[in-house]
Amino acid sequence: MNTKYTTKDGERIDQIAYAAYGDPKNWMGIIDANPTLPITPNVVQGLSLRVPIVGQQTLSDNSENLPPWKK
Repeated sequence: MNTKYTTKDGERIDQIAYAAYGDPKNWMGIIDANPTLPITPNVVQGLSLRVPIVGQQTLSDNSENLPPWKK
């Protein structure tokens, strides 16, 4: 799942990763989700990027298959 992000003037992918994930080192997922993005030090203003949503997986209501420490 992705969310859309419109770039600002002078922004870098690591800055976008920090804003989205709280860690500038998570930039690779953004690159992978936008294969046509030119690799430059700064992105062009006004680009619409797909930013993958990263979060906790939701567990099934069926807890019988979970280990005891997850029940």
